[in-house]
Amino acid sequence: MLEKALRILVIEHDPASVGKLRPVLEQAWESPPEIVWVTSVAEGLQRLSREGFDVVLLEFFLPDGAGLGTLPLVRNAAPRVPVVVLGRLDDEALALEIVHAGAQEYLVIDQLDARLLRRSLRYAIERHAAEMALLEAEARYREVFDHLTEGIFRTTPEGRYLMANRALARLYGYSSPEELIRSITNIGDTLYVQPGRREEFMRLMEQHEVLTNFESAVFRRDGRIIWISENCRAVRDGSGKLLYYEGTVRDITERRLAEERLRNSEALYHSLVETIPQNIFRKDLH
Repeated sequence: MLEKALRILVIEHDPASVGKLRPVLEQAWESPPEIVWVTSVAEGLQRLSREGFDVVLLEFFLPDGAGLGTLPLVRNAAPRVPVVVLGRLDDEALALEIVHAGAQEYLVIDQLDARLLRRSLRYAIERHAAEMALLEAEARYREVFDHLTEGIFRTTPEGRYLMANRALARLYGYSSPEELIRSITNIGDTLYVQPGRREEFMRLMEQHEVLTNFESAVFRRDGRIIWISENCRAVRDGSGKLLYYEGTVRDITERRLAEERLRNSEALYHSLVETIPQNIFRKDLH
């Protein structure tokens, strides 16, 4: 079964290099790829904005390029297209820098043969597709995560937020999860009204690993006090070291206020019953 012919954008200013590269590309696959050659970054970005490609082969030292700075331009123009950089220096440090800057691979032009090029491009395409799938899955998770009505958190044992969703930020009076994470750097001192409440939380977590309905009074950003109920679990690594706590938070202020009103009502009732001179009793209807 013949493979689908690739569409490859080659951004290379030197015709001699392209003359060497083209036959190697054509020999690498059963179905010869469609090779689109441009000589400048500007023209390459234009073609990427208008057309679809399977992979980009990008010369590192282009006259109108900026070395490593060229990579973000190409990636932004076509985020879903993998980029393989071509260079003339066999330099491992440079290759690492290029990969860290966003390329899938760095290849030395003078060392290319059909087998190496085929393998490198196939791996680059498959690796990039896997990265895109992971990013899309994370985006879907984040969409669900941010639209849940319950607050969700992940905190360090020391009391810093590693992660929070929008519901938790709103609950505590912050405009975004990022603002909450920046603002609350010590949960025990900033959040809980009762001194030592964070220590009690950690003690129970150490004993049970899981905590349900841990109710506390906390300060919102505006200073108002609300009541929350937390469910939490401890997350550890393979050696048993505690990595972080993660869990959910519900606002139970209305329930606590209702309970307080009920207690006050009952206290008032008993006070009246005990102080008035008449004898009072309760009797059911049977």
